[in-house]
Amino acid sequence: MILSQLQFSGALSIDEYMPRGGSRYEQIAGDAFQRRILYVEPVTWLYGRGVSEKFLRKLDGWGIHPYCVIFDLWTTFSKVVCKVWPEASLQYDHFHVMQRLWHYFKNALIQFRKSLKRGRWPFRREELWEMKWGLLKPMDPWTQKEHLLIPEMIEIYKGTPVEKVLLFKEELWNIFELSKTKKEAVAKRNVLAQEHWWRDSWHLEKYMDFLMSPKFDLMLTYLENPRVPRSGHSETLINVWRQIETVRRGFKTHQGRLDHLKLYQITHYLQLSF
Repeated sequence: MILSQLQFSGALSIDEYMPRGGSRYEQIAGDAFQRRILYVEPVTWLYGRGVSEKFLRKLDGWGIHPYCVIFDLWTTFSKVVCKVWPEASLQYDHFHVMQRLWHYFKNALIQFRKSLKRGRWPFRREELWEMKWGLLKPMDPWTQKEHLLIPEMIEIYKGTPVEKVLLFKEELWNIFELSKTKKEAVAKRNVLAQEHWWRDSWHLEKYMDFLMSPKFDLMLTYLENPRVPRSGHSETLINVWRQIETVRRGFKTHQGRLDHLKLYQITHYLQLSF
C-alpha cells in the first residue's frame, strides 16, 4: 500500500471540505509535518460522530498511529480522536482559531465603517476599506510600511473599534506568539479577560467568550509539547486537492478520486515515474 511508503511523521491533520461541484462534505487526512495528503473520503448524508470515527479507524487499520492530531474547531473531532487514539495529543489548528478571530474583527470593522457618514469621516470610510485586509491579517506577515502605519491608525481612531481591534490583536500576538509555556499563555489570557477597554464591543466580547471556553486548552498543546505543530496545514492540502479536482473537472466516482490521489502520491511524494 502507498501509505506505508510515505513515511508518516506521526503528526496527523484532519479536516472536511466541500468538493468541486459537490453537495456534501468530504474528509481529508494529511501529514502535518510533511504536508502530504494521505487519504480523502466522502461522507454520508448523515454526517455525525460515527462517520468520523469510521474514517479514523480506517486510517488506524492502515497503520496510521499518530502521536498528535490537529483538527478544526468542530467538537466531534476531539471526542472521536480520543476514542480511536487515546494516547494522542490534541491540538486545535491555529489557522481555524485565527479564522474565528478574523470573523469577529471583520464584522467589528464593517459595523464601524457603516457608521461613518458625516464631517471628516467619509474620507475615513474609504481609508478603512483600503486598509481592512492589513488591519485584519496576522501581525507576523505585516510589511514595514504597515508596521509604521499602525501607530498612526491607533492615534487617528483612538477610542473607536479600530483602535480596539488593533490592541486586541497585539494581546493575541502576546498570548500565542510570545508565550513560552501553556501556563504563561493562560495567565495572559486571564489578565486580558479582566480588562475593560474591549467590553463595549459586542464582537470582541464574543471572541473573548471563545478564548474563555474549554476549547482554549487545546489551542495551546503546542506549548506543552514541542513535537506538536500548532497548525496541520490542512487548508494548504485542501487547496492542492482542489487544483487536482479542477483539472479533472471533479470526480464522478470515489474510486476515480482514489486513483488520482494514488497517482499524485506516487509522482509527487515518492517521485516515481511510470
